[in-house]
Amino acid sequence: MECTLLERPVECHFAQRGANEANSCGYNGNSCFEIVKECISGDEEKPCAHIMELPKGKYCSKFPNPENRWARGRCPLATNFKMDFSAPLEKKLNPLKASKRAARGG
Repeated sequence: MECTLLERPVECHFAQRGANEANSCGYNGNSCFEIVKECISGDEEKPCAHIMELPKGKYCSKFPNPENRWARGRCPLATNFKMDFSAPLEKKLNPLKASKRAARGG
C-alpha cells in the first residue's frame, strides 16, 4: 500500500486505511522517523543506498525507525559499510564441555 503522509506516494508496509478512507500509518508514532548520521557516513563516505529524499526530509526505504536498527550495532541492511569476511570467526566453546574433554584426555 502507498503511504502519502510524507508528501509523496511511497510504497510502505505500514500504510493503512484510517477513518474516512484517509491514509494513515500503522507504525508506532503514526509516522516514519528520519535517518540517523550512521546512514549517511560510512566506509568511503558513501551514503546508504536505501535513503529516500522526500520533501519532508531523508527517510529509509526499508525501516521506519533507523535509529532502532543502529542501537544494537550495525544496521543489517546498511550498504555504506563493508563486511570483512576474511577474518575467521572464533568458535565459542562451552567451559563445562571443555573441562570434561580435558578430564577424559580427549
